[in-house]
Amino acid sequence: MANQIFLSNREVPTLEGVAGATITPGMLIMESSDSGVDPHGTENGVAAPLFAIEDSFQGNTVSTDYSATNRVFYVHAQGGDVIYALLETGNNVGIGDALVSNGLGALQKYAVQAVDEDGSADVSIQTGNVIGFATEAVNNTSGTNARLTIRVR
Repeated sequence: MANQIFLSNREVPTLEGVAGATITPGMLIMESSDSGVDPHGTENGVAAPLFAIEDSFQGNTVSTDYSATNRVFYVHAQGGDVIYALLETGNNVGIGDALVSNGLGALQKYAVQAVDEDGSADVSIQTGNVIGFATEAVNNTSGTNARLTIRVR
């Protein structure tokens, strides 16, 4: 088990915001009004790669949640960064599987979404909402959200 969320070997600015709800380090979050942050709230939705990190300044670990109204530390990951993220219960992912938001702050395995735009046999395959790719296999078919490492898209 990793002891930090941001696993890439580079300097990255730490951002701060006030939690609008309980936030677990490793959650995919979104910025909200009044300098706040919330768990990303749209399943399969477009999301910036913003991830809550552990509050190491207070000696907290990746398992220590931020309570609503507390200051949350987070990073804006870039393509290629490695993050110790959360995988939603009910997912079984392999190395290289694409991951998207589950709408509650965790990630879920991407399922191809075909859109029939004009009634013809041609469809568009939407992949723009992929946050990253699993760098390890994790079978989380039951229980609670599990941890996994991902490479940001």
